[in-house]
Order: sequence, then C-alpha cells, then structure tokens
Amino acid sequence: WLRWIFLEWNAAKSVKVNVCDIWKVDSRKREESGRCLTNMSIDFESTGDDCAIVKFKRKSGSPIKSVFAKGDMVIVSTERNLALAMGPVEMADGKSIDILLSKQSARLKSGSTFILDKYESFSTYSSNLCSIGLLMGNEIHTAKVRSLLIDLNAPTFSKIAKDEVAKISTIVRRLNREQAHAVVKSLVADDYVLIQGLPGSGKTSTIAVLVRCFLMLGRSVLVTSHTHSAVDNLLLKLIQDVDSKDILRLGEGKLVREELRALNLDAKLAESNSVGDEFERAQRILKQTPIVACTCLAIASNVLFSYRRFSICLVDEASLILESTLIPALLVSEKFVLVGDSSQLSPLVQSRTAREEGMSVSLFDRLKVHSCALITLRYQYRMNRSIARLSSALFYNGELKCANEVVASASLEQINLENIDRLSLSDVLYRSVSGDIDDAVVFIDTQSEKNACFRMEFGTSPGAIFNNGEIKVVKAICDLFVKLGTPLEDIGVISVYRYHADMLRKTINKEIEVNTVDQYQGRDKRIVIVSLVWTKLDGVRRSELLSDARRINVAITRAKHKLILVGCRQSMMSYDTMAALIGLIPECQIKTVMQPSTDGAVNDDVRAEV
Repeated sequence: WLRWIFLEWNAAKSVKVNVCDIWKVDSRKREESGRCLTNMSIDFESTGDDCAIVKFKRKSGSPIKSVFAKGDMVIVSTERNLALAMGPVEMADGKSIDILLSKQSARLKSGSTFILDKYESFSTYSSNLCSIGLLMGNEIHTAKVRSLLIDLNAPTFSKIAKDEVAKISTIVRRLNREQAHAVVKSLVADDYVLIQGLPGSGKTSTIAVLVRCFLMLGRSVLVTSHTHSAVDNLLLKLIQDVDSKDILRLGEGKLVREELRALNLDAKLAESNSVGDEFERAQRILKQTPIVACTCLAIASNVLFSYRRFSICLVDEASLILESTLIPALLVSEKFVLVGDSSQLSPLVQSRTAREEGMSVSLFDRLKVHSCALITLRYQYRMNRSIARLSSALFYNGELKCANEVVASASLEQINLENIDRLSLSDVLYRSVSGDIDDAVVFIDTQSEKNACFRMEFGTSPGAIFNNGEIKVVKAICDLFVKLGTPLEDIGVISVYRYHADMLRKTINKEIEVNTVDQYQGRDKRIVIVSLVWTKLDGVRRSELLSDARRINVAITRAKHKLILVGCRQSMMSYDTMAALIGLIPECQIKTVMQPSTDGAVNDDVRAEV
C-alpha cells in the first residue's frame, strides 16, 4: 500500500496543477495549459447567511473555455494580488462561472479584473500514508482490524436480545424482507456486514432505518462516505425521522447542503440555551451527539476522532472508496457496515501500475470472500421492467428484480398531441418521447461511418473529446420533451466524457441537469439521455471509459421510466459490454438518425434529420 500510494501520488503530480505556479508562471501561460481563466469580471453576487455565490464572466463577453466543473476548487486572484479567495464551483457553462465563497472572502472589488486558477490538493495522499501508519498501532482493536483486513479472518455474529427485537420491530417492519435481513444482520454482527445494494434497491432507506435502530438501542453511530454529496443525501433521508439534536454534521459549512447546515457545530452552539463556557458546550456536543456524519477524509484529520469511539460505522458507497482511505473510520468503531455495489464504479486510481496490481480493488470487494457477511438487496424500486432487464441480464445474472408490478409497469405519460403534430414527427423522435412501456429503451444510431457530422472531435485541451452531431440530437429530443410539457427536473443527460458534458450544458436548456457518469452515481431521473460520443476513427485508440463495464452499468441504471442512448452502433460494437447491451435492445427500438441540419433544427422534409 505504501508503494501504491507513492505511485498514485506521482501519477497525480503529472496531471494536477501545482499551486506554486500561481506565483511562478505567467497567467497567460497557465491559461494556455487549460488550468486557468484570465480577464474575468464579477457579473453578479448573491449573499446568504454565511457565504456568497459570485458569478464571473469574461470582460470581453467572449465564451469561456471548459476548465472548471461543478465541485472544483478555484483560487481567485488579480494580477497584483494573488489568492484573494478560494471556493468550490457551483455552476459552470460557456458563459459564466458561479463560485461559492465565504462572506468575508467574497468582498472583492467589482471593477477589478480577476484570474481564476484550479486548485487541486495533494493532501489525500499524505492522509492515506498516515492511515497505513495508524493500522500498525499496538492497540487491541487495531490488531483486530488488522486480522480482518490483512489476514482476512472470518467475521463472527452473536444473537440479538428479545427486548431489543421488540424495540426495533416497528421500524424494521417498513422494509422488505431483504432490507430487514440486512438490518438485523448488522445488529448481531461482531465485526462487519457487507450490504450489496443493486441499483434502486433502497440502500439509503436501509441505512437510515439501521441508524434509527442503533439510536433506539442507545448506541452511537458514525456515518461516512467518500464525498460531501453522498453524506448529505443520506442525512436528507435521516432527518425525516430523526431529531436534528441527535445528528452532528462535521465539515466546512459551504461544502454542506444548505438545508443541513443547522446540523453543524457552529449552528448547534448558536441555538444552544445552555449556560457555561462555549468550549465546554462544544465538547459536550462533540462527545454526546449519538450520530456523527462526515466524509472519510474528515475522520483522518478531525481531532474529535482522536478521543471518541463509536458503536458502529456505516459506510455508504463503500465500493467507491480506496481501502486506505477507510482505515481511520474502522479504527474508531467497534464494528462496521459497508454498503456498496461491486458492479458499479470502483475506486479511482490514475497510476496504471497501481491499478493493475490491485489498488483499485475496494475493501468491500475483498471482504466478499466471506459470504456469511454478505446480504444482497435485489428488489429495486427505480426502473421499469424494460430498463431493469438490461442491467439485470448484463451485470447481475438476472437477479435484479422489480419490487412490485407498479414499479415494473411505470412509464411516461402518453404524448400530449395537443402541443405537437404526430404526423410531423419522425419515428426517431416519436419513439424518443413515447410513453409506451415497450418504448422505454431506445437506441438512436447515428451511423457515423456514413455521416461525418456524427464523428467525434477533439478540443484544444488534453482529453477534450466531443461529438457535435450527438449534441444536436440530444438538444432536439430535450426541446421536444419541453414542448410536450415535461418538467425539466425529470430530464437528465449523461456523458462519459467531461468535455462533451460541458458542451452539452452550453447548448441545451440550462434547467436540464447534464453530468458525467461518475457524478450521476447514486442519482436518478425519470428520463435519461446517454450520449456515447466515441466513434471509430483510424489511428484513434479505444476508449477506456467505454471499456469499463461498471461505468456503463451506472449510466443505464439512472433512468426510471425512459432510457435513450445516442451513439454510433457500429462503433459501440468494438466494446464487449456495449455490444452485449445493444444485443438486448429489440431491433424495433434501434432507430437511425439522419444528418443534422446546419442550425440543429429538425428538417421539415424527413423530421428525422436532427
């Protein structure tokens, strides 16, 4: 692990921005490298209680290159004054960038010319090295964790007391049989439990009930995951049934969802009516709040975990997290529950050598060697039967099942022909918006081998791949859904390529969410359009992203009622998983699209030329 971490650190140094460049390299050269934007001005500022969203635009009004994505950390400077402020990107498109700044740092002079630099921290690697060091401790519990992780000793289980069963029975009754089994198994575990949650199977609901059970039994719970977003999604479910006084959310305020900021320490101190020293009140909250939630990296750095221990640690999306990143959470908890899915995204490892040697194998996957600890949630509540059968056949040996007939038969409402002339629609567009359950999955074949305008193109920055023809197809479909009165929040657009996703955001309705596959993990929409982008070109190597079966699985399991795939069928046949996927789609649901018109509109003569 020490070797792997150093390999990964070196790989990151070759692609990440060195913060020293802000002082050492001219801003124009930094911009040419694709990691900086110059000549920016403040266009608008929206101030909240403790932070502000500042919108930046080009002074010249010219389009902005795709440098930042939502969540990226940005350093704000001028030519004379460097590093005036830093905050995460809230929104980025081709016209402007919204950055979340603390109220104090947001006091920037509106008439100034600003420089925006991407900030990428290397602290993760030193944190992972420290985690390996912690695992070498001589404490009894640390030795137990070593025996489970390194020696792969089998986990053990005890019995649950009858009075405890009576206390939790009303809560557990809300779950299906598999979910309830997972909760009970976690209660009787001495060491750990693995919950393999298939797409849409109610993993978050199961975790929320498990937390409530431990709370009712007077136990303490540490809730964690790899991102703030994942932690917050779980807390949003939890606060529906748990008093906020029982939950403490650790983490910088501006990185936490606004509706959850009342759970952080500062907010709790502000609303506390207790008399006494503020330090003592803070210590009381930190030590006595039964549920503590934060990211895995926060556990490695927050002083609270140097003295507090928990009855159990619940890790959501555990199959996404590096094993070394998880170690601090396991060392401060008597036992742990890992919730994940081995057939979805694995830990991100940039070093090819480290990846091939096993660094990207999650702890969740390694511990599955003990089947006695594994519970699988097979019944899903998200996808209708047409969509679910694809993932079930490709990745789960037919085990992914619709929970009931309501889920299985759910579909879009039938097309409202009052807003559109049915005869004017091509079969491609009609099938794309059809509410028929048999039309729930549609593949739009761009036939890039015949139509050059549907071939992928390359941007100026490294790895910038996009497909302008597919962008026009996606826009035409989105525009039609909007014309038919479909709520914008019901539509999601996914691309495997970040640059292509950025280009889509500039083109389609701004209220429609566009993101990469990785950013959509754990999310869903009623309608999902997947733009595949890649086309077969002479001299161009295969796409690693499309070769990743787990990534394809995530992409096709985000849709509830309608899944539309846009890409070149012949090109996709170069990839085993994509070829198998297309083979599962009925031929009548694979439609060919013609050449797009110059303005991206649907041609009047055939209406299929989007």
